[in-house]
Amino acid sequence: MVQINIADVDSFQKVSIWKSDEKLKTLSRMERNLISAFPWMVGLVLFGIAAYSPTPEVWWASITASGMLVLAPFLYLIGVSIHLIIHLTLLVCCVCAVFIASQTGGVMSVQLAWLLFAPMMPLRLISIKAGMGWMMVCLMIFLAMGLVDVGYWVAAMPAVSSDFLTWTVMQRLMLCMGMLTLPWFYAKSYRHSIAVMRQHNKVIHHKKAELVRAQANKKKFISRLSHEMRTPMNAVVGFSHLLRMGSDKHPEAAAVIEQIEKTAQQLLGIINGIMDYTQLVDGKLRVNRERVKSTPLIHQTFDMFAQRAKDMRLSYVCDIDPHFPEWIEVDEARTRQVLMNLLEHALQRTPSGLVRLSAKSVNHELHFTIEDSGADLSSEALQQLTQAGPINQHADLKAVGRANLILFMANALTHLMGGALQIQNLSGNGVAICMHLPHTATEVVAEPQVSQAEGQPLNLVIKELPLEVLVVDDNPVNRLLVAQVICSHWPKAHVVQAHNGKQALTVLGQQLFDLVLMDMLMPEMDGIVATSMLRQTVTSQNQKIPVLGLTANISTDDHLRCLKAGMNDIVLKPFDRDKLTQRMEQLLLASTGFHAKYAERLQASE
Repeated sequence: MVQINIADVDSFQKVSIWKSDEKLKTLSRMERNLISAFPWMVGLVLFGIAAYSPTPEVWWASITASGMLVLAPFLYLIGVSIHLIIHLTLLVCCVCAVFIASQTGGVMSVQLAWLLFAPMMPLRLISIKAGMGWMMVCLMIFLAMGLVDVGYWVAAMPAVSSDFLTWTVMQRLMLCMGMLTLPWFYAKSYRHSIAVMRQHNKVIHHKKAELVRAQANKKKFISRLSHEMRTPMNAVVGFSHLLRMGSDKHPEAAAVIEQIEKTAQQLLGIINGIMDYTQLVDGKLRVNRERVKSTPLIHQTFDMFAQRAKDMRLSYVCDIDPHFPEWIEVDEARTRQVLMNLLEHALQRTPSGLVRLSAKSVNHELHFTIEDSGADLSSEALQQLTQAGPINQHADLKAVGRANLILFMANALTHLMGGALQIQNLSGNGVAICMHLPHTATEVVAEPQVSQAEGQPLNLVIKELPLEVLVVDDNPVNRLLVAQVICSHWPKAHVVQAHNGKQALTVLGQQLFDLVLMDMLMPEMDGIVATSMLRQTVTSQNQKIPVLGLTANISTDDHLRCLKAGMNDIVLKPFDRDKLTQRMEQLLLASTGFHAKYAERLQASE
């Protein structure tokens, strides 16, 4: 396979095609041999014609010109510059031609016709300017010879003899052959150069196609890797949450489970960061703003690194201003990711001392500041650490490559949310990194009240219903987790499991369900194909059943495919138990089939 350095290709395109040394390197071996052989052939022919020279002076001039032509290729082989060789050879040949013309008829001499070939060699092997220059020199020679001839300053035409006639005929034959051979040779060389250029273009296009395929494969690999890593994390987070719900009587076990949850959330943040970076580079990362409580968001993120700071014996402080808004409208996942990145960066560069997270509201902006007592950053690092760049650009921090990536992600996500990231050295040792996010003060909206019957909320009425739920997932651990979450929230619910889309369609054709939880990636038949076939089966009793997608794939393109196939909504793994059950209730209440099935009980609650 041909290997191409893109930088070399770019520089090759910028180099002038008339530079001789570079051009000779790109010519084929046959062309180089022809270029070397052409002066030898002309020199040897001129040496043979010299034997018929009409005068000794013409003979010596012919020998000098032919000798220079034969010597020129040897000079190139020993390393003399091609520019110098061409100019020197043409100068000697032009002088000899002018001398011979002055001895054989002046401007009417056939010898001057050889000057027509003089501009061709520099035009091909040096530059256009060199070819034009030698053309002007030849025109000046013709003009000068004409003036000299008018003044009768040249030797008279020698008497017509057999030698002179032979010499003249051979000169004209050589001129005719040269007029045909030299342009043919350069035309062939030009066609070969075009062919070589086209071949290079094919190689470049081939490499470009390979790069595009590699980029697409990389995206698929990262997406698949993210899916495979998030799938077991779903079980870790889900089961730890279920365990914590039943560990009220065991404080020690509850503390351990809480640490497991925090560690799992931290690992999940790293996994999400990998996928976020890929989507950020592709320009597909989107912000989803929602109203969240600020205190739990800050404390939960801060507590993820509490044990690490304790092990490092650092002073780890969280300071929230009393006037900080209780409710903020932000992208919760992105905000948490930025705070995690900034805390990670602060802990990396602070072997001892203080790490503080503070939050306050200033002029309709949310300010999250992370301070550390590590070494000061240089002015270059302050400008470069928030930009993506080669690791060797930085020399004042250990593991600066990872620090650069962490802050690059934090800076990019902050700008994506409409904010800004500022880094500054503190008065003493340490660095303060502040994330500014826009904030619009809004009134706290009361939670909507659900319909009640005899003082009983509607969601409690649904808990008493014998719901029929189908869980489709190729991972048995995930099926078990979802089944336990459903049964813990709706004790009378009946959960049926299927391990792929094909089996799910079979079950859906035999039994009526209230809701389907469908995984996206599965063997034999994935959730997208299964949902699409379900929606197209008019005779199915479950054709309009709510389908909630459960997937560990966070690619927005795949989410759109799921929705186009007929899924009602998407919930990402690892999922939050409360959000999952809340979304299931919303889909059930919006389903006409659910209302028709439990019409009496629902009407009694209204």
